[in-house]
Amino acid sequence: MQVKFTNITTSPNDIVVTTPFQVEIGTPIADFNICIPFTMIEPLRELLTNPPQENSHQKNSQWRKTLAKQVQHSELELIANFIDIPMRLSKLLKLQPGDVLTIDKPDHLIVHVDGIPILTSHYGTLNGQYALRVEQLIKPYFECFE
Repeated sequence: MQVKFTNITTSPNDIVVTTPFQVEIGTPIADFNICIPFTMIEPLRELLTNPPQENSHQKNSQWRKTLAKQVQHSELELIANFIDIPMRLSKLLKLQPGDVLTIDKPDHLIVHVDGIPILTSHYGTLNGQYALRVEQLIKPYFECFE
């Protein structure tokens, strides 16, 4: 559909503002247009062309601190993969009970949250339980909380 042929106002001479988007859901990509009569935007025109500058940095900083504080109470699932064994499906299907898969003990582990590396660690035991000792936080993901 052509945006120029839309009739969303009472008069054909009214100005319409269109904003095109490209929407991708899986493989298909489609164009998406939002049409808004100019009369709806006119009252906001001054704010859109000249946004308020006073206290905006202070408000942004305060908003960021509040958001960081609230996010810190989120519950996360840490995943530390001890080993990945690349194997062909044909070999996997031939495995029997008692077969042994040899592994190399890694020097350190990278801990992930939702696939994002968060920290490096060594593993061992503490008070009879398996444990991870944090070596280093991977910085770029923690800078926004400082």
